[in-house]
Amino acid sequence: MNILALETTTHKSSLALQVAERRFVSEGPGGRGQTQWLLPAIDQLLAEHGLTLAELDALAYSQGPGSFTGLRAGVSVLQAFSYVHELPVFGFSSLLAYAHQAAVQERFSTDALMDVWVCVDAKMGEVFFAHYQYQNGQFTAQQDDGLLSPEQTAHWVQTQRSEREDGEEKLPLLIGDGWLLPELTHAQQVGRWIDCTPGAEVLLSLAQQCLDSGEPCQRAEQVSPVYLRGKDAWKTIDQQGR
Repeated sequence: MNILALETTTHKSSLALQVAERRFVSEGPGGRGQTQWLLPAIDQLLAEHGLTLAELDALAYSQGPGSFTGLRAGVSVLQAFSYVHELPVFGFSSLLAYAHQAAVQERFSTDALMDVWVCVDAKMGEVFFAHYQYQNGQFTAQQDDGLLSPEQTAHWVQTQRSEREDGEEKLPLLIGDGWLLPELTHAQQVGRWIDCTPGAEVLLSLAQQCLDSGEPCQRAEQVSPVYLRGKDAWKTIDQQGR
């Protein structure tokens, strides 16, 4: 299978290309630099490995939540590719991508059982939050991706802490830069923080799993970002006083 994956929701961009059994990765800037970097980087990655867009079997992307600019850039490019070349698309939660990146980085065993809490700084006094359980080599969402205040997240952590008896369960894994916010650093007393940022290669693995299991894909018109906050809530850098 030839698959192209885009990760544009974090502070850096990445592309990953699967050609049969081989994988190749390219990394670039985040923020405003993404829009200038993305298309030339895709062209270069495909050319280096002798492929054209028409020769791809599928596309994969991180559909958010995350960087507003990155989401728009990635979704626009990928949707155009899907329309023109009639390519199937697989979209994945960026918070799930964080969890899978941690599994790769920490080499989770398939027989492990653990809670994974993902908390990413969403700026504007909010965080993107998700709770997963890892079992039998798979992540299962325990609640939908959410947009919370740090105070709401801290209250949730305290509730979880009170429900756990000492020694009853392994410490949960804390993933994402949201746990470094002053209101949430105490959570590291409850769980173990892992420093990781998802790359596009994780999305290749998720897309391959979907293809192998026959899960339905998205058509071009179904490709869309997940913001978790209205577009009107986003401020320009000038409006933020930066």
